[in-house]
Amino acid sequence: MPTTPDIKAFGGIYSFTWAEEQVSVVIDRLRESGGRLTGEIDVKTSLPGMAGNLQHADLHLASVSGKQAVVRALKQRLEGVDWFAIIEQCCLATIQLHRQGEPVVKVGALPAKGLSHLIDPLLQENQANVIFGPGGTGKSHIASLLGLMVQHGLNHINLAPKEANVLYLDYEGTQDVMNDRIQHLAEGFGIKAEILYRYSIQPLAYDLPEIQKAVLQNGIGLIIVDSVGLACGGEPEKAESVIRYFFALRALRVTSLSIDHVTKHGDTASPFGSVYKQNLARNVWEVRSTVGDENDELHIGLYHRKVNQGPLRPPIGIKLIFAQDAIIVDTVDVKSDAELVKGLALRSRIQQALTGGAMTVKDLSDFLEDKQDSIRGTLNRYRKKLFIRTGDKWGNVYVEK
Repeated sequence: MPTTPDIKAFGGIYSFTWAEEQVSVVIDRLRESGGRLTGEIDVKTSLPGMAGNLQHADLHLASVSGKQAVVRALKQRLEGVDWFAIIEQCCLATIQLHRQGEPVVKVGALPAKGLSHLIDPLLQENQANVIFGPGGTGKSHIASLLGLMVQHGLNHINLAPKEANVLYLDYEGTQDVMNDRIQHLAEGFGIKAEILYRYSIQPLAYDLPEIQKAVLQNGIGLIIVDSVGLACGGEPEKAESVIRYFFALRALRVTSLSIDHVTKHGDTASPFGSVYKQNLARNVWEVRSTVGDENDELHIGLYHRKVNQGPLRPPIGIKLIFAQDAIIVDTVDVKSDAELVKGLALRSRIQQALTGGAMTVKDLSDFLEDKQDSIRGTLNRYRKKLFIRTGDKWGNVYVEK
């Protein structure tokens, strides 16, 4: 009989290692139909002169004939090992672990951990985070910046990330483009830096086993998906493809940042497609941008649109300065930018407008290019809290910092 194996299970990947026998078995890509659990089995050895793959096969894990065929093939490659016991042990353990799923546990009396962030407040830890906006607003640059900051623990622009390994799944660009972008951002920080990158073609749900392996082998703490439309593998308006995408993210058990688009005209306050994108994401930020006074500057505003735990956070302004071989990162005040201020909540835009003095509802409507009914409703909702009325004019109780 073989010795007791070391067993590891992660996201549908089951790994068995016999140290004394110098044998390892991995079973993954499991699928169940009609009560039959089938998967791919990969058997390797580290014995001198034999190191490498011994057998790779598609196997119905409860099939006697299927297991016997694998055992016969292994005996031809390497004698002196109880292959029947090893294969039987692997198949039985995989079936049991796969079907038992996650354990039932008690909650409520555990020590409270509170909300944790990989980057506070942009990325909630071990949750599905989304940033969305029109094309050309700098979403990929922001995602690359956040990935670089997490990979190397870079404290900058009032953001203090936890350090973790990052994997960037690119469905839109190329390795060369990403390489240049990371080099230029790193040069702006005055460092040499790298992150893991994968040119992606298959939808995330279909590619999940390989992504899970990459996460496990590289100790990944943050997955960046650029972008959701292609990673879904179906029409983004259809719930099925979106649900499948977020289920795959959940199976990875790491923090994720998904980059998404808006409708053609960018006139929605949520990601393009099925409402499930907004519902299944735990933390959502909208991206808007404008060219700065200099053509080599991009001013980016990040606006918190949804969170499942905790309050919505104030907007974040980021300035990207594109030098010849570097991208310099700085902050920008969204309230002082004529375009970025439009992304603020109406109450904040009214407060900003009133910093110059009291105004009527009509004056505010003309200045903010918004409906009088919306402005009047907001003023009355926050009357005496944020705004005060004198005659037909309104002013600030205080100016929001």
